[in-house]
Amino acid sequence: MSSEVEPNTFDCRLQCVVTLLAALSLVPLQNRANDLLLDVRSHYGGLKRFEATITHHNSSGLFRGDYEQHLVWNGKHTFELTVTKKSDFKPVAERPGSLAPDYRAKGGTLTTLRPNGTEDTSPLVDEPHTMPGWEVSGGPALTFLENTHNADFYFKPPSGFEVSLSMGAKKLWQTRAVREIVLDIKFEGREWKLSTFVDAKRPLFVGFAYDGGWMLYDNGRTVPAGP
Repeated sequence: MSSEVEPNTFDCRLQCVVTLLAALSLVPLQNRANDLLLDVRSHYGGLKRFEATITHHNSSGLFRGDYEQHLVWNGKHTFELTVTKKSDFKPVAERPGSLAPDYRAKGGTLTTLRPNGTEDTSPLVDEPHTMPGWEVSGGPALTFLENTHNADFYFKPPSGFEVSLSMGAKKLWQTRAVREIVLDIKFEGREWKLSTFVDAKRPLFVGFAYDGGWMLYDNGRTVPAGP
């Protein structure tokens, strides 16, 4: 019996091997992205204090325009999120939205100070499948610091959502050396792509970008929890 492999059979085997290797090559990228984001979450979970400037450029549909905030977080449910540069956005019917207020959280109580001078207090409640204004503007760093339900979105998305994480190609963003994590999100036939940027050396968020909008953390200072 001849030991030679028929050409067609060889071609098929070669194609199968190439396809398998291509598929396997994606696995490390997916695992790296997931592991990196888990490291970031763990790092924020081990802090007792975090402070940063947050710069926004149309970063959400809730608070539009260009504005800046100063975030000081001093432990679970204890933070100040203060607007230091007010947006010049003017809400109109075709472009709804509002201006970001100041937030103060302490002892489970949230105080909201709005740009029109009014304020109110309410319980600082972490409801599943919701994202309050302080979390929208505070971004993923505050989500991980407070360890809200939304921190699980990346790893265990709610029913109906599909979330895929992969490492992106960008090494530089907003003049910062970064590692890019790309989120592909699907829900009810719609798709979104969002890039989350992590510092090139430390497990800290630099910001995120999507559909022309972005958020940047700058001048970040951390204090780790004691032994």
